[in-house]
Amino acid sequence: MLADTQGQCTWNLERKEALIQILDHQDWDPACSFEQCHIHTLVHELLHLHFAPFFGHAQPYHETEKEQAIHAITRAMIRLKELKNV
Repeated sequence: MLADTQGQCTWNLERKEALIQILDHQDWDPACSFEQCHIHTLVHELLHLHFAPFFGHAQPYHETEKEQAIHAITRAMIRLKELKNV
C-alpha cells in the first residue's frame, strides 16, 4: 500500500477486476490529518473504481483535483446515509 494512505484500489478495466486494500485500524497513524474510518475509506476507493474509466490514472497535476472531488462525494454519500438513519 502507498505511504500516507488508508486504502488503495488497483483495477484492471479490461478484465473488470479490482483489488481494494484497507489499512487495519491498529495501523492508523494517530497524527493523521484526515478522517480515519473504514466505511469512508471503502466508499472513497469504490468511487476511484467507478471513475476509473473517466480519469484512468490522472496526470500528476490533476491528481489533487481528482482526490478532492472523490473525497467530497464520499463525505456527501456518508452524510446522506447518516441522515437517512436518523
